[in-house]
Amino acid sequence: MNMLTTEKQTKLTNNLLGNIRDLLNSYFIEMGIAIIPPMEVVEIVDKNEMGMQEIVEVVNTTIDRKLYPAGLATKSRKRDLVMMRQIVAYVCRSFGFQYQQIARTMGVNHATTIHGVTTVKNLLEHADPDMVLAYEKIIETLKAYHKDKYGKDLPKIT
Repeated sequence: MNMLTTEKQTKLTNNLLGNIRDLLNSYFIEMGIAIIPPMEVVEIVDKNEMGMQEIVEVVNTTIDRKLYPAGLATKSRKRDLVMMRQIVAYVCRSFGFQYQQIARTMGVNHATTIHGVTTVKNLLEHADPDMVLAYEKIIETLKAYHKDKYGKDLPKIT
């Protein structure tokens, strides 16, 4: 029996919602009624894996709340906080979440998320010491949390 992955389930559900929205919009436009806004499943999470919100919550435990009271959601451009946001976006993207879903969860623009993922990838490839240190700290925290909660290793981050 062929099982659908969580990513495929989310894509199929989002495609179905898009088709329903398009069908309803075409009907309502003909009737002269307002158009229905886009619908999207934010996240379908396998009960044995971490979701985006959970990743953000775990990373928030590593943030100094005196400096950043709202954790990753703190409106600040300080380098250490920006790097943490970028790393979270990179991790979420490697787990297969869409840029818009990541952006919505973190309260940023999807273009910011794309830039963050690209930045982390480039800085890790060039072994930037600050990025490598911050990345390793976050990954170790996520691995320990995942092992403790789910009893297995964190999926490989690509």
